[in-house]
Amino acid sequence: MCSNRMPTNISSRPWNRWPITSRFFTGKVSEQLLDALLAKEHGKLGAALSPRERVIVQLIAEGHTNREMTEILNLSVKTIETHRAAAMRKLNVTSTAAIVRYAIRNKLVEP
Repeated sequence: MCSNRMPTNISSRPWNRWPITSRFFTGKVSEQLLDALLAKEHGKLGAALSPRERVIVQLIAEGHTNREMTEILNLSVKTIETHRAAAMRKLNVTSTAAIVRYAIRNKLVEP
């Protein structure tokens, strides 16, 4: 027979033993912390870029438009935009010029 009453010994459950003051990070904060940690481990900012994001950054630095990248990589414009936004977030940049500077400094393209 199933009872809908709460068990009397609630304190024996592990999640009830943790202090109420536990703190958690939002998904976005957790992701930024992980990206920073991975970049620090590799010794430079942007080390956490995926291989596809590196290709996108390289193509941007070479002067390709999103439409041209879709033809080169056989991906949709939305996919290109998603990889571009992820790379910009990971590199903490807000402009195409900053992406180009990153690509030149990290030898993804020649000046």
